[in-house]
Amino acid sequence: MEQFNLYKTLQMQLPFNKRKPRFIAWVKVFSSYLIMLLNTLFQFWDKTIAEARMTPQLCYLERFLNSRYGVTTIRIVEGYELGPWCFYGGPPSGDIDMFMVEPDNYCYSQFVVVSVDFVVEVPRALSDECNMIAAYVQKYKLAGKSFIIQLI
Repeated sequence: MEQFNLYKTLQMQLPFNKRKPRFIAWVKVFSSYLIMLLNTLFQFWDKTIAEARMTPQLCYLERFLNSRYGVTTIRIVEGYELGPWCFYGGPPSGDIDMFMVEPDNYCYSQFVVVSVDFVVEVPRALSDECNMIAAYVQKYKLAGKSFIIQLI
């Protein structure tokens, strides 16, 4: 983004006979609040420009997450089927086909699986940020797509 210097513009717009150091200092003090507001606006534009250009494409979502957290190791890969599920202790209630693997654990049948559309691979160093990463992905993904976060 271009740097706009309002101080320099105001100084150039002053009449030549008013370009004394004391008058220039007065103009800078007089316009300092306006310049603070302008700088705040530029910072807001810089923060929201990535959000405004965001698309639900996975490659752009991966780039957004990597630039947000300053790493290059966050990857988004194709999804796969999850399951069968194992429970140790006792079977959950319901009318689902279960079989016993050992005397103390139960597994769903191989036909009870869940498929996810994509997997977000996050390095273990960012394990504290998984909730925020999940919120970003949930916000920008296509509706109806499901995902999981996997620590690598």
